[in-house]
Amino acid sequence: MSFIIFIQPISSPVMALGDDLRLELAFAPSSVEAGTASYPIGYVRLISNSTGEPILTASDLEVGLLSADASIAFVPSRVVIPAGSDYVRFNVEVGDLAGQTEISALYGNKVISRTFKVVDAVSLVEDVNLKINLPSDEMQIGSRVPFSVYLESNGNILQAQKDVAVKFEYESSLLKLDSASVMIKKGSYYAVNYIETLEKSGNAFIKAVANAGKDGQPITSVTNVAISQTQPASLKAYVFPDKVGLNEKTIDIFVGVVDAAGQPTVASEDIKLELFSSAYQLTGIHDTQAIIKKGEFGFYTRQYINFYNNQTVTVGASASGLGASTTSFKVLPESLPASHPKAVNKMLQVFTIPSVPSEADSIVVYQMNAIASSSLASIDTNGDGIVDSRDHHAIDDLAAGELYPIESQSVFSENQGNLNLASGDNLAAKVVNPGSIGSGSSYGTALIRSARQANSVSFSMSLSNFAVGSNIISVTGGLNPTQTMIFSPGGIASDRNYRVLFDRSGSTDLFLVTLDSAGRPSNSEQGVKYLVKPINELAEIKAGTSFASMHINTESFKSGSAVPENTFGEVSAVPVGVNSDSNLKTVSNMNLLFYTGTTSKVLFPFNSTVAFSKAHEIGVVQLRDVSGNPVLASDEVKVKLSSSSLSRVLPTSELTIPVGKSFANFDVSTFGRADNFTVYAKA
Repeated sequence: MSFIIFIQPISSPVMALGDDLRLELAFAPSSVEAGTASYPIGYVRLISNSTGEPILTASDLEVGLLSADASIAFVPSRVVIPAGSDYVRFNVEVGDLAGQTEISALYGNKVISRTFKVVDAVSLVEDVNLKINLPSDEMQIGSRVPFSVYLESNGNILQAQKDVAVKFEYESSLLKLDSASVMIKKGSYYAVNYIETLEKSGNAFIKAVANAGKDGQPITSVTNVAISQTQPASLKAYVFPDKVGLNEKTIDIFVGVVDAAGQPTVASEDIKLELFSSAYQLTGIHDTQAIIKKGEFGFYTRQYINFYNNQTVTVGASASGLGASTTSFKVLPESLPASHPKAVNKMLQVFTIPSVPSEADSIVVYQMNAIASSSLASIDTNGDGIVDSRDHHAIDDLAAGELYPIESQSVFSENQGNLNLASGDNLAAKVVNPGSIGSGSSYGTALIRSARQANSVSFSMSLSNFAVGSNIISVTGGLNPTQTMIFSPGGIASDRNYRVLFDRSGSTDLFLVTLDSAGRPSNSEQGVKYLVKPINELAEIKAGTSFASMHINTESFKSGSAVPENTFGEVSAVPVGVNSDSNLKTVSNMNLLFYTGTTSKVLFPFNSTVAFSKAHEIGVVQLRDVSGNPVLASDEVKVKLSSSSLSRVLPTSELTIPVGKSFANFDVSTFGRADNFTVYAKA
């Protein structure tokens, strides 16, 4: 702490307080441990309002003192600043009662007050909370990640003053922990454990208990982890279009895999499908070699059909261990050419797979339709001037607004310039092949591929001189890693940035965790190697795992000079190696806290005094924790003192903080000349 010595002529003393003068009240320290004692740590002095410099009194100046709660801290009723001096020191008496009180100095109509705290020696920090710190509260089955536990008070992480055992309870049917208990070691900030999810989905709890509350009372913390079943649990079959005319020659079938929650997923291994149908007119469906390949969402096939009458047809697929899924389509009793008089009100219908995972192939089917209405029955379709049964068409049997497939009499394709299919968000899903509608058919099929980004995507189709239509798919996110996070066991600070806490040796832990597009830790199939800066080290997530650990040092954040405490540092992880995925690059701002455990804090009641040749009993060294609370010495603590002054301003170079106390006093000497220096303490 810096200290300034002023030259003050004794020939200009003051007789009484005027407008330019004021009292100053201070304590060094202003927070002490509970326990019956009397400490000479209170100071009243006289300073100039205009300059802020200390002022000497010409005669004794009596100042009144008052404590708002004498049961917490008692002070004498009056003190006297001696003639020719600028300050006076007084005792503060404390007992076993912890709390805080306002202490005031009074002279005439001038009053100044300061807060004084007495901290319970058994529990130096009030309102201690136990925190469970997870990389994510959502996980896939069969995954493993680190997590941490730590103590916190008012948003500040606490250093353990003794070994703190933390015991865990958890939902053992859904997950397991590496250890049933961990120890936050004395002087440390956190302890690390590991979660491994089992083969079932559900909502699991983790409960942590530690005897770290006031008087050793237990404190608890509970958190939930939502575990998703990401492995294929069943099949889902789709057939498009859902209605075809009698002359239609093909039908499209898509079979996808879904997890236990019904969400789309990808095959963890090749899945052989058996396709079937209720109608023999689906030529060769039983002979189709249908396989959903490993890492893919589904299988698509176009089947030839040859029907002679209207009927409802069931199609489906089955696979070992995944059961069967069926769906159906209707064959309508006759075709409806585009030139037919009753194909007057046209509509383009677009079919999609409602939900697909990221980075998956799928289809969009579009079909030309006529809209049924009551007025169609009155149209003379054969042109004989009479509307009778010979003018009837199957569309007349539909309710108003229902759709009937139209048989195209020309080709619609991108090459013809009369077909256009567009994605509303190419970052989420894009068109790979827009497909076409051939002459004699009512529909066409486009191939699409979803990207990494989860989103709802609209696909819009337009046919020149016909109609437009659209439909939406939801890209739910895949299982493979799409992003990387830098996880710190020090938790998240109030500014929402991770805290990186360096211990007494200047070391800390960081983890790199790969996540899927839903933010769940995701195992890397091939493994990922990163260059981490400014640490300038390689970290590798092994194949089949989701995280890598690093033990780093403060030197990583220094460039020729020390890094100030409580600063921000940027940490980046860039994938390297052959075919590395640049999308896994990540950059995070970290709140760097370079604490070295309990600190020895130099305190002065004020930062300047008059340069008499004398020793001033004003210096204090106090042991403090991360939050600034006093820490009791469990053994005698030797503190080395030094200063930047060329004069011998410190009569002693060492002091001792006694067992059971948090501070000790020292003198500062002045020699009748001005000076400006800093005092250092090292315990």
